[in-house]
Amino acid sequence: AGRNRIARILQAGVSNLAGVPSVVFGLLGLAIFVRLFQLGASVLAGALTLTILVFPYVVITAQEAIRSVPGSIRDAALALGATKWQTIRRQVLPAAGPGLLTSGILAAARTIGETAPLMSLERWSSRRSCRTAPVPRSSPSPCKSTHTSGSRRRASRAFRTTPPAGTAF
Repeated sequence: AGRNRIARILQAGVSNLAGVPSVVFGLLGLAIFVRLFQLGASVLAGALTLTILVFPYVVITAQEAIRSVPGSIRDAALALGATKWQTIRRQVLPAAGPGLLTSGILAAARTIGETAPLMSLERWSSRRSCRTAPVPRSSPSPCKSTHTSGSRRRASRAFRTTPPAGTAF
């Protein structure tokens, strides 16, 4: 395909996004999904943030998988009278299938391994909910320290009755 100006700009944008630290994506998700779209610290906001995080990797690995298909396969299909779309759909995509599957697996692994963006979203929401809602016994520690700072006895009792968060994993 021809490399027009729009394609070059999009390729540069995807390449630049691939080098952005995950914490920055967390702050972006906080600003856009939690505050601007008012989704709160929901699963949807986290999923959209992680989608933006892995998008550049999926695009780059998918491009490489499609580029790795030999040109002779494309030429042979076109020589036999197939249209460009038929060549792509029936020859190129099946040949690139293993690379595309690898792209999805790498994206899933990166998504599972990234916690920084979700921690950014959760931290903001826990601070906000500490001020507005009563604290349940199993709430995260930022809320407990906010609510129990007035009494040492209440603080020690609250932390003894709640198991540490690491034991759930």
